[in-house]
Amino acid sequence: MDILDSWLGQKWFGQSATFGDDRSLTNYMLRKYRVLYDSRAVVETAVPESWIKFFRQQLRWKKSWFRESLIASTFIWYKHPIMAILFYLGVLLPLVSPLIVFANFIYKPIFAGILPMYYVMGFGLISLLYSLYYTMRRPNTKWPYGLMFCLVYMAVLAWQTYYAILTSHKNHWGTR
Repeated sequence: MDILDSWLGQKWFGQSATFGDDRSLTNYMLRKYRVLYDSRAVVETAVPESWIKFFRQQLRWKKSWFRESLIASTFIWYKHPIMAILFYLGVLLPLVSPLIVFANFIYKPIFAGILPMYYVMGFGLISLLYSLYYTMRRPNTKWPYGLMFCLVYMAVLAWQTYYAILTSHKNHWGTR
């Protein structure tokens, strides 16, 4: 493959890109080739055995998301327009979601006296819809975990995005 050497030698802030190889390879493929989605594709990953390892894994994934999103944003715009719009929304929403959480849980209650009841109900409804969709596509009893994940995302993972961006130049895995 003509991209292999570039991919293996990828640098970020002058250091080897030591994680996010799946995203990086995807970007190399997307840049040069036409790519199709296959819903039958199966992927596996090591599941962290503790919350600390989980949060470190998520931090590492967010760092590579940031790096590879910046790279992809330089060429995605000339791909299919719908795909480009969805891509840029997928970059924008994680960046603004901590601000939305802050506005609804801290700013509005303190400065406007507005409780976050509607935000929580809307967030819960969207989480439930995602979980139900997942259950319809792959029937099992794990759908409540989707609801719990949304709470963890709102409470911790959304905020982790900014830390990941600020420390994206550090290439250690953090889990070893």
